[in-house]
Amino acid sequence: NKPPDKVKLKVAFNEIFSRIGSRLRKNGFTWDFSNSLINIPIESMQSGIKGDSLINGFAQALLKLGTKNKKIVVFDADLEEDCGFIPFHQKFPERFFEMGIMEQNLVSVASSFARIGYIPVLSTYAAFLTSRSNEQLYNLASEGASALIVGNMSGVIPATPGKSHQAFRDISCMKNIPGLKMYQP
Repeated sequence: NKPPDKVKLKVAFNEIFSRIGSRLRKNGFTWDFSNSLINIPIESMQSGIKGDSLINGFAQALLKLGTKNKKIVVFDADLEEDCGFIPFHQKFPERFFEMGIMEQNLVSVASSFARIGYIPVLSTYAAFLTSRSNEQLYNLASEGASALIVGNMSGVIPATPGKSHQAFRDISCMKNIPGLKMYQP
């Protein structure tokens, strides 16, 4: 999910076009990449921002809460680094569950843990969480279960994973679920 720098991008272009360039030319396609690698930023968009990142703040708060409360369990959708779960996983591996990229299953399992008295914390990209698992989120919230559900990159923001991972409709997917409280830091 990290954007390639200018050198990596040039290597990728060369690798791709060394494989398909002759086929493209054979079918009459031409291209000029002379302007393609000119405005690639050297540093990430986040450089120069003062203070700690929201993810690091979340990771430290979760670790602190997890130390105090043994009922906190974490469910991850294959985004351990991006969601700030690495410190918790390292300290409490028995309370960390990697669920893979299956948001419906992630929320369903978290709901089950909530029903038996645990406090699930789950996080994935808001674009996938709010739409793919909407029915499961509805069931979780309407049954009165408690959980902390974090949708990363909600709304439209200039994030490195790109537009497919941004949640353009996250609020509209969630606003009619009874018992659900939404917060935006």
